[in-house]
Amino acid sequence: MRLSFAVALPLLAVAALAAVPAHAACAPPRTSLGDAFRKAPPPRTFVVLVDASASVAPEDRALHLAALATVAEALRPGDRLLAAHAGEATRASFRPALDLRVEDDDRRLAREANIRRACLSLRRAAPALVPEGARPARATRLLEAIAAAAPAFGARPRQGLLLLLSDGVEESAIANLDRAALDSAAIGAALARARAEGLLPDLAGVELHIVGAGGRHYGAVERFWRAYAEATGARLAGYGRLPLELAR
Repeated sequence: MRLSFAVALPLLAVAALAAVPAHAACAPPRTSLGDAFRKAPPPRTFVVLVDASASVAPEDRALHLAALATVAEALRPGDRLLAAHAGEATRASFRPALDLRVEDDDRRLAREANIRRACLSLRRAAPALVPEGARPARATRLLEAIAAAAPAFGARPRQGLLLLLSDGVEESAIANLDRAALDSAAIGAALARARAEGLLPDLAGVELHIVGAGGRHYGAVERFWRAYAEATGARLAGYGRLPLELAR
């Protein structure tokens, strides 16, 4: 059986990662003497929401695991990572599955140890975050999950990354992107309802990546999230079915 490029590439990425010892994959980047005199980059906040609904294809597990590995290897001192499942939970019942910080330190060896520790924590938590054969949620309230997690980004100015490991198919009273392909007017009306219910947080300074985007109405789903990014001030930096790429 031939595998499509979108499926084969993440499978190869996960296979390659599995062949590398976890401690090696989490090795901090090499530094030079000049690095000690450069200003440290500002800390970032990573919010990762994993779609737990039935609309996510089983083969997307490899793609999502590869994305988590990319985030783990990108962590640096001062960063915070919050990860949670997105499904039936509302803002009131939202609970993070993982919340970790990469402690900073003036000592280089201690700083590198902190990076390695945080990286290993995320890699070890990844199988539970993206479980195999788990009971899927009956709804996908992505808007609720984002609104619940958004306070983690803090006040402006900020550097944040919102990663949705999802097909992007919102299924809620606000918008059901699985039922029909929404046109521009319907998307505008849905976002107006979301704003009225407090589901459009301020995401200025936040990069939005959606890994595993799909659904029966792919074009309409993408238009919805582009409109959502514009309405919240986020920058839609990645959308589709290719492996996650982060700027260093």
